[in-house]
Amino acid sequence: MRVSGLRTTPSESANRSVRLRAMNKRAICTLSPRLDVAFRRSVWPSRAMPARRHASSYQLLNLLEATGQVGVWSLNLRTGEMSGSLGLAHITGLPSDESLLGLLDRLLHPDDREALGELFDMLYSGRAIDRTVRLVRPDHTVRWVSVKAQIVLDDAHRPMRAEGIAFDVTGPHEARLLAEQSTARYRGLVHAIAAVVWTTAPDGKARPSPTWQVLTGQTGPEMQGDGWLAAIHPEDRARIETAWRTAMEHGTPYEADHRVLCADGTVHWYSNHTIPLHDADGSVREWIGIMQKMPPSGRFSSPEITGTLVRGARAMLRWSVVDLARAAGISVSSIRRLEEEVGTVQPRTRSAMRRALEG
Repeated sequence: MRVSGLRTTPSESANRSVRLRAMNKRAICTLSPRLDVAFRRSVWPSRAMPARRHASSYQLLNLLEATGQVGVWSLNLRTGEMSGSLGLAHITGLPSDESLLGLLDRLLHPDDREALGELFDMLYSGRAIDRTVRLVRPDHTVRWVSVKAQIVLDDAHRPMRAEGIAFDVTGPHEARLLAEQSTARYRGLVHAIAAVVWTTAPDGKARPSPTWQVLTGQTGPEMQGDGWLAAIHPEDRARIETAWRTAMEHGTPYEADHRVLCADGTVHWYSNHTIPLHDADGSVREWIGIMQKMPPSGRFSSPEITGTLVRGARAMLRWSVVDLARAAGISVSSIRRLEEEVGTVQPRTRSAMRRALEG
């Protein structure tokens, strides 16, 4: 016997077939939009299951579907008839009494319709499916739905029915997309300002940084821990190590100008700005730093804050303009003028932004 692509021995098949036939006398798991009636009459036949277990299972499934994010369905692979639960109706946005025939073809997002034929081919060939697709509901909202199904075979081991479940995964899926977009913007900003970005563990031990490795020629293992100090000019190394240790001990922002031994054999001055990121309890979760090459005109220990630096810092902190305005006690328009380099921004306003970003 084969269920969902799994094979069993003849003896196992015989035993399992008996169980399936015994349970399938009342079409187990073939649910209809009237979930309460279908579940009570088909899933747990009264002779096979105590009434208490029957009611408990029914209530559990109803509780799951009450979240509005779970629905079950059944597809007869011989007649093409499809039925679903009230939970599925909620996910799709269809009335519970509407026929589900052609459901996927009508609701599937245009960009996902090519997968429809493949999904049905898998079901009719006796293979389980596990796919995430987009549905466009009648109210024109788009939902991401994870569809899973297994195959039930008849006594001749031919696909008879597909039993499936659908999960509304719109929230987690869109959160992941937003995180990917945020990461892409962050990388774009780092590239745009030609910066070196690096992070450390709470104890200050450096983690591998692709931009640092390109600049210095160090490998990931070579720069980890305190290995990055080897790429600092020998005359600056002790000063930088002391400043870094002090910042870690007090949990305060770290700023320093120093020379870096670059991979091409040259030496250049860089301005390093590193801040601690805190957990809710106030403990340091990690340190994140950004380094920019200093202009040929000479060193500067505290460069004027620019729109590019503000955008980069906001991206690292995942702050919106409103978040920064609230933290700095300034107007949103002042931040926009600085970032867009339109108009004049008072020095005290720049200082307030800097304190908020570094604090």
